[in-house]
Amino acid sequence: MLFSKSGWDLREYLLTATLPEITGVGMGENGPLIVPGGHKSHANHLSTRPSPYRLLKSMYVLDYEMLRSSIRAFIGTHAPRHAPGAADADPVSKERVTVSSSPNFIVNLPCPFSDPQCIDDFTSWTHYFPLRTAERLLHIMFPDTKDHKVKLNYASDQDEDLFRHMTFSLRDPHQTNSEDEDFASYPPSLIIAIQPPWILAPRDLESFVNSRKFPSFDPDKPNSPFCSKELLWAKLWDLCVKKRCQWFIVSNYQGWVLGAFSAGWTRAWITDIIAFDDLRPTAIETIIFWLASSLGMPGGFTIPEFPEPVPNFEFAQATPAAGAGYKRTLSQMSGTLSWDSQELLELDYESPDDDALSDDTISDEKRPIPTDFNRIAYKSKVVDWRNDPRIRDCQQKRSVVPSEQSGDSFASQDHHYADGVETGSWMLGNPNNAHANAYYH
Repeated sequence: MLFSKSGWDLREYLLTATLPEITGVGMGENGPLIVPGGHKSHANHLSTRPSPYRLLKSMYVLDYEMLRSSIRAFIGTHAPRHAPGAADADPVSKERVTVSSSPNFIVNLPCPFSDPQCIDDFTSWTHYFPLRTAERLLHIMFPDTKDHKVKLNYASDQDEDLFRHMTFSLRDPHQTNSEDEDFASYPPSLIIAIQPPWILAPRDLESFVNSRKFPSFDPDKPNSPFCSKELLWAKLWDLCVKKRCQWFIVSNYQGWVLGAFSAGWTRAWITDIIAFDDLRPTAIETIIFWLASSLGMPGGFTIPEFPEPVPNFEFAQATPAAGAGYKRTLSQMSGTLSWDSQELLELDYESPDDDALSDDTISDEKRPIPTDFNRIAYKSKVVDWRNDPRIRDCQQKRSVVPSEQSGDSFASQDHHYADGVETGSWMLGNPNNAHANAYYH
C-alpha cells in the first residue's frame, strides 16, 4: 500500500508524483547511442511514404495555460482527498500504482526493469510506470471505466524496431491479448504511440510539435521523401485511421504530447511537450486527463468541431477482403499503410480542400478512375457471387450473351439467352476470352 502521513490523499499524490528518470539509456555495452542534447537522432526511418489517401492538412497547438487550468480543475473536481476503500493495488485485476511520490507516498516495490537498452525494454518501462499508474488512478476516480485497459500491441509491424504503440480500449471478452485489435468489436478510445529517445530525440519531438502543415500529395512527385517529423505524422495518422481512433498520445518517455484528430481527419490538435518531471500538471495528471477525455468524462477536453467533409469510412469486423469501389474503406487496409501497399485498395485521389464537396456529392465526371486493385481477390469475390444459390437457380434463364436466334438486343425487356454461358464468366476470364485473361494476368 502507498503510505502517507495524512492517509490516502489522491489529490496530494497527483500534485507531486513525477515519473522516474531513465538514467542509463545508451550506457550499456550493446545499448543504443545517446543523442547529444540539442541534436536530432537522424534515425527515425519509418516506412511511411506519400499517398493521396492521407487527408491530414493542418496541426494546431492548444494554449498551454488553458490546458493547464483545465487539468487542474479536472483533478480538483474528480480526485478525492480521501478515498476510503481505494487501494493503490487491486488484487483481482492486478492493477497498481507503480510510481512513488517522495517523501509522503512510497511504492514498496523493487523496480522490475533495468534502464532500457532496446525498444522492447523501453516499451515495458513506459507501460509499467506512467501508463499502469494512470490507468489505476483513473479507475479509482471513475469506477465505471474499469473495463477500459491499456493494452500492449502484439501485431507485427515493419517499423517495430522504431515504433511501438499501445491502446486504451474496452476489454473485449472474445479477444485474447495476442490478437490484433484491428478487427476487434470495439475500437480503442485512445492510442499511445511511443518511440525511444535514441530514435525520437527531444529535438525530434519538438520538431513534431512545431509542425503546422502536412504536405499535400504531389502526383508529379509521388516518391518525394518525407522528413522525420512528416514520417511520424503520417505513421500516426495511418495508425489512428486504421484503428478508428481520433485520440492519441505521442511520447519518447522524456516528453509527452497529447492530441486528437478532427472528425474528418484533416486537422489535429496537440499540446506542447509535457516533460516527464514536470509539476502542475505532472505527466501522470495529463495522461489521466487525456484518457478520461477520450471517454467523454465530464470536465475533459472536447475535440473542436471544424467545417470539413467527413469521409465515409466503412469498417469491417472480419478479415480484409479486396474489391474495387469509390469509397475509401478501412476494411481494405491491413498492416502498415503505405503508398505501394497492395492491400490499400481505395482509389487514389487528392484530398478535397476545406470548401470541397463531400464524396457523396462529387459528380460522375469528377470521380477518379481506379489505378489498381487486387485482381485475384476481386476475382474470388466474383466467383462467390456467381456460385450464390440465388444466382445459380437462374442459370437456365440468365446469361451475359443474348441468343443469336432471338434477335433481341441488350435493351430488350425480355431476353432469350444462349445456353451454356454462365453468369459472370466474362468477368473471370476463360480460354475463349483473351481480353479477360489479359486483364487478370
